[in-house]
Amino acid sequence: MMNSHENCMKYSPGVLLGNWYEDMRVREDKVKFYRNQTCASGDMQATAASDASCITDNTCLGEWGDVVILGQPLQLINVASEAALALDPKWPLSYTSPHQCLVTAADTARPQIRTTWVLHKANDEDNIAYKEQLKEGDILHFGQHIRIANEDSHPGGFFYLHSSIRDLGHVGSQPLIASQGACKDNIFVVAKPGERRVDIRGVGPVHIGEPFVLYHAATSQPARCTMKPQKTSLGFKLEVNCSFAGDNFSRSIAAVTNHPENLFVIGTETRRARTNLTVASLRSRTERCEWNATSMSCGSGLDILMSRIRQGALHFGGRLGFRVVSKALKAACREQRTTLVDRQKLLSSFRLMGVTIQPIDLDVIYKRFDHDGNGLICAQEFLRALREDMPPNRLSAVVTAFQKLTVEGGGSVDYRDMLNMFKHNATHHPDVSDGTLTCERVISEFVNCWPDMNDTTTVTLDDFVAYYTDISPAIESHERFAVMLENCWRIPETDDYKRGLSQTAGSLVCSNDAAQTVSRG
Repeated sequence: MMNSHENCMKYSPGVLLGNWYEDMRVREDKVKFYRNQTCASGDMQATAASDASCITDNTCLGEWGDVVILGQPLQLINVASEAALALDPKWPLSYTSPHQCLVTAADTARPQIRTTWVLHKANDEDNIAYKEQLKEGDILHFGQHIRIANEDSHPGGFFYLHSSIRDLGHVGSQPLIASQGACKDNIFVVAKPGERRVDIRGVGPVHIGEPFVLYHAATSQPARCTMKPQKTSLGFKLEVNCSFAGDNFSRSIAAVTNHPENLFVIGTETRRARTNLTVASLRSRTERCEWNATSMSCGSGLDILMSRIRQGALHFGGRLGFRVVSKALKAACREQRTTLVDRQKLLSSFRLMGVTIQPIDLDVIYKRFDHDGNGLICAQEFLRALREDMPPNRLSAVVTAFQKLTVEGGGSVDYRDMLNMFKHNATHHPDVSDGTLTCERVISEFVNCWPDMNDTTTVTLDDFVAYYTDISPAIESHERFAVMLENCWRIPETDDYKRGLSQTAGSLVCSNDAAQTVSRG
């Protein structure tokens, strides 16, 4: 009899019970794979903390060969280490102020808040002609002065890459940190590898994945990842500073560099990110912020901020609306000229209106409206964005009213004649008719809204429209707005109004004892 146990098929245990043994091994493999993935993406933190620091699914890093756009979130990857510049606001440094923090190079598996930077324009005082050559204002070019900001790491404002000579013992190597507040020590120059920092003859755009050097503008030292370990709040990362890799160079020498430690690229992946099966996408910024702050100077964040300022301006201006704000910024009426406003002036105007503005709000405003990176914005442009345009029906009524004033078709009207006509018709102003204001008060407010005007100046259609665009938001009713225009700019039958007298109402008693109300100039 053949032994029934010879040459039998070797089944794994439990084969007759649904192969539960294989199922258990598969589950163990999945758990082991999950643990490996968690360790690879954590930066020595828990998985939940790592996920909380991830960025966004609406913004991508761009494809290889695309030009680099200013004002967009991106990663700065060092060529030698393939690690991204990262912010560490929790790690104290003995030589920094409370508004400064550590910057390292981190090999993260996914883009994070601390590794996401935004390039801002900076003013180049030594080469004004270069700015005129740039036809594409939102594209990064070689030779351009920029600031590199982390916009979302702290509610107190943007953190800018910052470098300066610490003392005489560190002239060859400067610390590269992050600092709040824009200044000359956080301006860098983008240069091609192997070319001098001052050589800007190429004036070509920077493409995603194309290596470049970041020279500190004030000291001509290039940013560098030294490949040395640096202790941080998240464990050991790579040290970064401003120095030349290899030989030491004097600041007086127009040194060049093409060492990988001094080279950076934009938009590529870190070494760890390439080991993952999928490329990380950027998550919504509003979901990851623990504070109620504006994250970017575009989109809904800026809209919410401008809406808050707009409400404060209308509350402060009352019946005169944005005209009072225009006067505070010294930009009333004459919108064709350019009035530059610095941060302190704008902040004082906001405080006067009772609007609470945080430093990060000012950063957002100046990122949007400071086109040259010199710390100044055009008051007229800011006011146009703040007050918005009039509804079409109101604009049409304003144009019609102005056309009545320009009876000779010259396109402008004398300010003296316009003021005299307003005085003549002031008694018919809706606020006077309702008893809200006196005739003298209405005239006084109108005069105060036209600063720098005298008997020899003229008012154009743009000036006239600008005035009513300022006061339009303060008048909710379209009918009341139309009545105000009709009554205030009613053409008198005679030229008596040019004497500057307002109409006054009186009573005339006739022989039949009937009282009749008349108006006299």
